Amino acid sequence: MGLGDIIDEAIKLYRSHFKLFLTIGAVVYIPVGIIQTALQLVLRDADIGAFALISIVSGFITFFAYLALNGAMIFAASEAWHERSTTLGEAWTVGANFLLRTLGLGLLLFFALFGLSITVIGFPFAIYLFFAWVFSFVVLIVEGTGIRRSLGRSRELVSGYWWRVVGIAILAAIIQAVISGLFSLPGVIAGAGTMISDPNADPSPLATILSSVGSTIGQIVTLPIAYCAYILLYYDQRIRKEGFDLELAARQMEGSTVERPSLGTTF
Repeated sequence: MGLGDIIDEAIKLYRSHFKLFLTIGAVVYIPVGIIQTALQLVLRDADIGAFALISIVSGFITFFAYLALNGAMIFAASEAWHERSTTLGEAWTVGANFLLRTLGLGLLLFFALFGLSITVIGFPFAIYLFFAWVFSFVVLIVEGTGIRRSLGRSRELVSGYWWRVVGIAILAAIIQAVISGLFSLPGVIAGAGTMISDPNADPSPLATILSSVGSTIGQIVTLPIAYCAYILLYYDQRIRKEGFDLELAARQMEGSTVERPSLGTTF
């Protein structure tokens, strides 16, 4: 599939399982949104140190929330691509089953990429590896590999197609950001009204709440688009490089299917 085909099919995949994807996101982002809004309202008149603390806490909450739903969303998107039905409980069971490995991979990626990006020499390598490792979480969940193997496997799939992966990843991110931004407009408008009436005033509680609600809804609605795009791109790379479509056809002729990730409850 070409770039446009990936995005078009991702939206179709999302629409065909809209309720499931929305529910997976809502389970995490609604509590996170409430916590972040409460922090902003309680400490809105605090000094710069408290503001920095809020930003750090909110960043960590967002990071762990993303990791918490990562496995569930990847599993749901993969099952949708295979045209297999799944439930919210099954998706979250897989997410829980891979939680520690997902957390370990997330922390490893963060420190590795951050460590490289803070130096002039390392910054280009950080950009390269960011996209070379773009399938690492997908490989971890779909193929059930370990952390180290997921990184190497991702680089294998991206190798020779790095620019193509970059283009599709950036386009998916732009689409997600634009749609998500529309949900934040009420908060932005309310905040702008406060600044016009008093340029030195902080955003009103109403503006803060509207902005947080809009951001939360935007994340819930748009995040699955990116996951669907990455799943489609992952399987498309496997078809291009490994003949995965032929493997699927052979399995169907034999009456077997691709094995699901474990639905066990152990971590």
